Amino acid sequence: LYVDKLAPEQSELVAAIKGADPAARSLAEATLAGLGTDGLPALGSLLRTSDSALRIYAAETIGKLGPPGGAAGEALVAMLSDPSEAIRRAGFAALVQLGPGAVPGLQ
Repeated sequence: LYVDKLAPEQSELVAAIKGADPAARSLAEATLAGLGTDGLPALGSLLRTSDSALRIYAAETIGKLGPPGGAAGEALVAMLSDPSEAIRRAGFAALVQLGPGAVPGLQ
């Protein structure tokens, strides 16, 4: 999952999601979720932010993709060692939704 190479429009969505305007944030979240697997780079960048709510949102959104979201599997596995139980649960739930093939060796 290449999170360091966001397309400009995805960078704008991530900025809006991290921003203070609730309406812009909501619209950006819906837009990003609607991108499907094309939104994985932006969602992957949100998995690594310090904002717990954004990390949980990203994990939930990736999980809804099911097996096609498997490119984010390793980032979700990293969430399993987070000190926050909510983060660990979100990562685990997303991995379950992605299915057994999401991360080689986790089957």
